[in-house]
Amino acid sequence: MEDGSYIAEGYPFDLEIMKNYFSAPGLKVINIHPMHFMLNTPYFKYTRDIKDRLSRREWNELDGEKLAKLRYEGKGISSFLLAICDFARGMGAEIKNISQLYDEIVSL
Repeated sequence: MEDGSYIAEGYPFDLEIMKNYFSAPGLKVINIHPMHFMLNTPYFKYTRDIKDRLSRREWNELDGEKLAKLRYEGKGISSFLLAICDFARGMGAEIKNISQLYDEIVSL
C-alpha cells in the first residue's frame, strides 16, 4: 500500500475494505510519506494547499506545534494507518519499520 496513490485515487479510509488484504498470509509493505502521516492527509489537495501557502523554507522548518495546527482532525491517512496497525496487532502480526528491518539484516 502506498499512501500517495491511495490518497490521490480517493480510496476511502475504511478498514473493512482492507481487512481481507491485511488478514491474508504474507508480508505487507506500507509506504507512507512522513508529511502525509503528520498532517493526517484526508485528500491529496489538502497537503498540496498547505505546501502552496508556505514558502519552501517555512515548509522545511515546520515544527511539532505548527504541524499540530495544520493536522487534519477527521479521518485521514494517519488515522487509517493506525487503525490498520491496530487490526494487524490484534491478529498477532508483527509490525516493523524500515530501520528495524535494516538492523535485523545488518546483524545477520
